[in-house]
Amino acid sequence: MVIVFFALYSFVNDSIVLGLGDSQENNAIIFRLLSLFTIIEFCVFALIIYWCLNIRKLKIFIVFVSPIFIIFSIFQFLNSTSFYIDSLSITIENLIIICFAILYFYEQLAIPQNSFIYNSFRFWLILGILIYSTGTFFFFLQSDKLTDGQWEDWSLINYFCTILKIIFFSVAILMKKDNSDNIYKENPLLDDIFEKSFEFDPNNPD
Repeated sequence: MVIVFFALYSFVNDSIVLGLGDSQENNAIIFRLLSLFTIIEFCVFALIIYWCLNIRKLKIFIVFVSPIFIIFSIFQFLNSTSFYIDSLSITIENLIIICFAILYFYEQLAIPQNSFIYNSFRFWLILGILIYSTGTFFFFLQSDKLTDGQWEDWSLINYFCTILKIIFFSVAILMKKDNSDNIYKENPLLDDIFEKSFEFDPNNPD
């Protein structure tokens, strides 16, 4: 349900932004809508990745980092002296989400699996988030330096990555939740696997 509501919110938000156009009178409204969208998008992506993880320490890492970014984004919004797109917040958001998504794939490597990773609907959720975040990373990194013409041309990257994200999310929604998604519950053994993977005993290289 979170994905469905986010998809509807994204559609409504994009429709309003496009409907307002590029007039100077609407720049303040567009700036507020996009700033709010950045925070909500981050919260939704972080929540999905948190939900897909099993190792407790990885979840704690997400819980620790997420409020820091949210506070930073609000600070950026309140202290902005112009109504240009906040490329810094969006770039940092993408970077953090990419790191969060990599944690999921690390966990899949650390924990033995009884089936292929792509058989899980969670894989398609994370893949959609990862492709969208990596695909738009450099676009938003330079977005505040683009002219209106360049913005329209390079926006195709954002549209393409958004379509891919929607496709992968749709695959995840349509997939049947079989028992393989629930084999690994949060438990101390998973945390031991995580901790031991970083341990090295010089007296016992094995």
